[in-house]
Amino acid sequence: MRCLFTMFAEDVELIRKNSFSELLLSLRFKIKNFQPMVESLWEAMDQGKFSTILRGKIKHFNGKFFKDKTALPLTHDQLELLIEAASSNWQFVEPSIFGTLLERALDPVERHKLGAHYTPRAYVERLVMPTIIE
Repeated sequence: MRCLFTMFAEDVELIRKNSFSELLLSLRFKIKNFQPMVESLWEAMDQGKFSTILRGKIKHFNGKFFKDKTALPLTHDQLELLIEAASSNWQFVEPSIFGTLLERALDPVERHKLGAHYTPRAYVERLVMPTIIE
């Protein structure tokens, strides 16, 4: 989920355009570096700090989405699938999809604690447009 959102973030230029795609491409022959490098990027996104991975200041991504910055180790084939996915234009993804993905990924107890339940598209856009997109 965090990879998908990071692809979205680069396509709507919340992070530098193509920066995540370039990172993935650079890891093709250094697959062992995927986990620590992506975790470092997600830490910067969570805290809104300078990213040594992207070589620039990263905006703070609120909402605790990147609080758990754990990245799974990948095989070469899995990385290739991410590279292929990153080549798509994610800016046209329906924003409510991220809410649905987040809701389904949360532990039911945590979801209840946060009040994270399906929210209609109009409500999501009313929040996402001024706070993230604009």
